[in-house]
Amino acid sequence: MITEKVGIANIEMTGEQRYKLLNDLIKSSISIKDMTDAGSTISGQVDISKLRKLKKLCDKYGVELKVTDEKGLAVSGRRFYKHLGIPAGLIVAAVIMFYLSNIVLHIRIIGADYDTRQDIYAVLEDFGIGEGTPVSDIDFHRIETALTDNTNSVAWAGLRFSNSELVINISQEKKKPDITEKRYPANIVASRDAVITGFQVYCGSIDFMMGDGVAKGQILISGEYTDRNGELRYRYSQASITGKFADTQTFFEPYVSVEKTISENAEERSFFRFFDNNIRLFSSEPSGKYIEHERVQYFNFLGVELPVGITHISYDSYSYETVSRSEEEVRTALEKDIENYEKNFLSDDEIIEKNVGYTVSEEGITATVYYVAEGEIGETQIIFPKKS
Repeated sequence: MITEKVGIANIEMTGEQRYKLLNDLIKSSISIKDMTDAGSTISGQVDISKLRKLKKLCDKYGVELKVTDEKGLAVSGRRFYKHLGIPAGLIVAAVIMFYLSNIVLHIRIIGADYDTRQDIYAVLEDFGIGEGTPVSDIDFHRIETALTDNTNSVAWAGLRFSNSELVINISQEKKKPDITEKRYPANIVASRDAVITGFQVYCGSIDFMMGDGVAKGQILISGEYTDRNGELRYRYSQASITGKFADTQTFFEPYVSVEKTISENAEERSFFRFFDNNIRLFSSEPSGKYIEHERVQYFNFLGVELPVGITHISYDSYSYETVSRSEEEVRTALEKDIENYEKNFLSDDEIIEKNVGYTVSEEGITATVYYVAEGEIGETQIIFPKKS
C-alpha cells in the first residue's frame, strides 16, 4: 500500500481502558495493522499521518502511546526537511512527480454499490493491484475480463488511467432473488409478546390464527416438517406476520445537566502538505479543547496532481457547562427523547395508542410511556439440522 511507503509507525498502547479505546478506533478513520494484545499492551502499526488523532484518543482514556519505530518516505522526508527546508522538499517533489505520474495513487470505482465495490477490490487484490502499483504492470483487458467472470454483480467493466488515478467504470447486473432451496433451514419466531393480526405465508405452514396470543421466541412457522413417507425434512420458512403488542419505556431528564457548547470556526491554520503529512511552519496548535475540520488543496503541474499542497484546518472550540433547566425545558427535552425512541425503534410500526405519565422529583422529571402498536413480529431464526 502507498501509505506503507509514505510512512508507518510501530506503536504500543498501554493502559487499563485500552479496550474502550478500541471501540472509538472502530468508529474513526484510524486503522491499526498487525494488532496484537499481550499482557497490558496492545501493539501494531499505524499510518504516521494518523498519529495525532490516535494520541488524542489515547489521552481521552488515559492510555499511554509509545512509538517504537518509524519508517517510510515521510520519515526520510522529515529528516531531509530539517537540513534543507522547504525549497529542497519542493525540488524533490518535482523530481519524483514523473515517477508518481506512472503509478496508481488512487482507485476510483464508478457505478457500484458497497457490496460490489468490495468484490472489485478483492479481484484487484488477487492481481496485486493497489495504491503504488506501476501502470505498466496492469493488463487492462485481463482485469476487465476478471471483473465480469469472477464477480456475481458486474455485467461490464472498463478501466482507464488518468492523473495517477485508476478509474473503473462498471455496469451492475440486476440482483437476482434468493433461491430458497439453497438457504439454511430456518424457523419464523415471534420477536415479542403479541397478538397476531395478520399473516402472509410464502414457504411453510402456520398453526396460529388471527387473534391468537404468542410469546417472544415462540416458533410461528417451523423449519422442520415430516414428508408423506414420515421422514424429517428441513426448509427455509418465509412469511410476513403482523401483530399487536404493548411496549413500555421510561425516560429521565435532570434539572441540572452538563451541556457541550461549540464555537464553530473559532480559529484556522494552514500547513504545508507533503504526501499524507502536514508540515507545521510557523503556526502553533490552538489552546483549549477543539474539533478539527481538514481540507486539502493539492498543487497541479501540467495537469498532473502533485503529492504536495496546502492543508487548511479550521478548529471548532468547545466547552462543557453545567446548566440549570426550568421544568418547561426539562419537559421539552423529554419530548425529544420520546420522539427519538419512536423514530429509532417504532418507525416501521403503527402506534395505535400512546399514554404518557410524568413523575416529578427533586432531581428531575421521569416520563413513563405506554404504547400499543402494530407491526411485523416475525423474525427469521436459522436452524442447523442434526447429523444422522
